[in-house]
Amino acid sequence: MNRESLRASIDGLRAELTQDCPTNEATRERLLGLVSDLERALSDDEEGPPEETILDSVKDAIEQLELEHPRATSLLNRIMLSLGSGGI
Repeated sequence: MNRESLRASIDGLRAELTQDCPTNEATRERLLGLVSDLERALSDDEEGPPEETILDSVKDAIEQLELEHPRATSLLNRIMLSLGSGGI
């Protein structure tokens, strides 16, 4: 997955979390923080968190959302695959 596809997945996740994803506020804030970390990691002019930290956070989010929010989980899986294959 290239950077544009990764960015599209991140944008889709942000939209899912802010509009359609009925989850509790603490979970939503944690996931929006993860989205911000991902965006910083993609940015050329800012240093984001280490890739290992982001991968662990994405894995944790997938486990948490797997049954309740399959669309958000699908987007997180795409992001994780991209990160794992050197997308960032």
